[in-house]
Amino acid sequence: SRSVAPCGRADAPSRPRLRAVPSGAMSGAVEQAGGLLADIFESGKRMVVAALSALPKVLLALAVLYVGLKGINCVAGALQRRLEAINVRKRTRRTSRFPTFRSFRSAGGNEDQADEADEPEEPKDESAEPNRVDPTLMKFAVSAASNGLKGMLLITVASMVGISTTSFIAVFSMCTVAIGL
Repeated sequence: SRSVAPCGRADAPSRPRLRAVPSGAMSGAVEQAGGLLADIFESGKRMVVAALSALPKVLLALAVLYVGLKGINCVAGALQRRLEAINVRKRTRRTSRFPTFRSFRSAGGNEDQADEADEPEEPKDESAEPNRVDPTLMKFAVSAASNGLKGMLLITVASMVGISTTSFIAVFSMCTVAIGL
């Protein structure tokens, strides 16, 4: 039982009529909204000034983080190569020691087989082989050193930005003591 309007649409339900607002009340609301906008604008300006004043610290911290991570990766690679070199050196020292000793005896051209037969045989020590550094231990040592250095770098960068790191250092120290016990 809605009536059809000339356009073919149903009439919309009636809307409440707006009451006339006294001119003094309207200007008060406009002033309050204007004051609110001015406060928002001022706080935005303060935020931009604070961000611009902190920008050099943040950029320096990011640069230190980047250079530190590259340095830590180089140190970890050098440590891994050093451990592998020690491992290889131990193996080559064992195998090359005795032929060099024999080469001094046979330098005159007379190889006395009786002297070689009198040489004591190198005892087959099964415990000599474990002197090599286990590859798993090498990976663990490199990983532990790398992660420890990265943790210290992150704490340093956080303190450069202005984050209080005293509690982080305390927790890290207590974890170290707990693991050590």
